[in-house]
Amino acid sequence: MKIGIVVFENFTDLDFYLPWDLLNRVRLLKLYEDWTIDILNDSPTVNSAAGLILQTTKPLKYANECDAVLFCSGYETRKLISDKTFLENFKLNESRQIIAAIDSGALILGELGHLKGRKATTYPTAFGLLSSYCEVVQKPFVEDGPIATGARCLSGDRLALWIIERLVGKSIADKVFEAVRPLD
Repeated sequence: MKIGIVVFENFTDLDFYLPWDLLNRVRLLKLYEDWTIDILNDSPTVNSAAGLILQTTKPLKYANECDAVLFCSGYETRKLISDKTFLENFKLNESRQIIAAIDSGALILGELGHLKGRKATTYPTAFGLLSSYCEVVQKPFVEDGPIATGARCLSGDRLALWIIERLVGKSIADKVFEAVRPLD
């Protein structure tokens, strides 16, 4: 399975690092053999909002080959939804891919046309913008067919576990969660 996480300059750190860690645990715990996670951007490095430098592994167009794609968020999403060069990289196919976005990454999904006629969520300050693309649901996690969106950074766990469950099953997703969950 190929999973791509789309990042860009000034991405929100936790929106990347929490799902990144959980998605990688499938491989680290040896729960599924054919499992790769790539960090997608056309630049070799991007800077997070908190100043961490992240090395990317594949170009943006690689998203079209992935089994699952997760769009991160950050203030740049409001610019990216008007950036035709950025948007032209994505020819996602809902019939063979699962697609997710956290916080304002949902705006990118909307601009790409993947939220038309669907329900989705986002960071509260982006509810108004998102409403031009879909029905906004003020919940932490919304799944609508092959599309899932999360609101606020700590929804990254739900998105990652949803991706794992959809690609390789609930039992593997449960094992990943068990490896990280707080003690009772």
